[in-house]
Amino acid sequence: MEVTAELEVELPLFSISGVTQPQTMKMRGMINNKEVIVMVDSGASHNFVSRQLVQQMGLEIDETVRFGVCLGDGTKVRCQGICHGLIVQLGSYTMTIVGHIFEL
Repeated sequence: MEVTAELEVELPLFSISGVTQPQTMKMRGMINNKEVIVMVDSGASHNFVSRQLVQQMGLEIDETVRFGVCLGDGTKVRCQGICHGLIVQLGSYTMTIVGHIFEL
């Protein structure tokens, strides 16, 4: 018997960080040495990455149960999958993240 569960992911964390309204910045960055546009959202609880980008880079996607994502405008979308070990560079700062797969 296969057991599946659905996960709901909510994005608005800005209220606990002292920011009165969520803010979004776009900047140029690199993911695994490929130039990308990175969106930094002060209200986001998770990191997201485009499935198409991950596939173009030949990175492994670990399939997960489908999960819901509530966007800042209230729209809910369904997503599935995680990409571990994404190396993100923003200027001189480098970090390794887990990216939840998001269909753009």
